[in-house]
Amino acid sequence: MEAIRIGRRLGSARLGRAGWRSARAAARHAARAAWRWLLQARERARQRGALLRLDDRMLKDIGISRCDAYRETRGRFERWWRG
Repeated sequence: MEAIRIGRRLGSARLGRAGWRSARAAARHAARAAWRWLLQARERARQRGALLRLDDRMLKDIGISRCDAYRETRGRFERWWRG
């Protein structure tokens, strides 16, 4: 606990109030960006699942095959891992 207090004292002397405010703003921005990325990843996963649930007739209507749909729904890691 003492190390945290010392670090805060040293940090505040070095950064000043404005520095801590900008550091907090940067942390808030990073947290919002991470949250936005998570929401977008969930939406992409939902869309990929919906694409896999389409039957062959519906896939043909949009111009892709079952194989194309499967290839599109594979995640980045799986594409990297399997080549």
